[in-house]
Amino acid sequence: MSSFKLSGTAKRLAAALLALIMVAGILPVTAAAAPDEVELSVKDGDKFDVDRLNADVDKHEDEPEHADDEVVRVSIVLDDPATIDMGYSTVDIAENKAAMKYKAELEVKQDKMIDKINKNVYGGGVLTA
Repeated sequence: MSSFKLSGTAKRLAAALLALIMVAGILPVTAAAAPDEVELSVKDGDKFDVDRLNADVDKHEDEPEHADDEVVRVSIVLDDPATIDMGYSTVDIAENKAAMKYKAELEVKQDKMIDKINKNVYGGGVLTA
């Protein structure tokens, strides 16, 4: 059995060739994944025509978005930052009394918001969390 050995330069050339083949192999996937959207930027002094931007939304305003008996998902986003965003470490966070107190305060605010939604939006109905 003969053994095939490459010199240092030949190994480098072979590695470079393999790398090029691998890059060429992902090009079609990358091109297909390119977004069809155009990114817009705002320059100082530019003004947006909010009415024009919201025109499509306004067209369908009278149409119900969901059926009366349809179950929909609602996300409640509070203004207060999450516990971790307040700088509490995730290491042993359950044992951190200050972090757990802050989390409990957030849960109370969330419950109050759910009660407010139930009263004002659902006319006393129940929003399940």
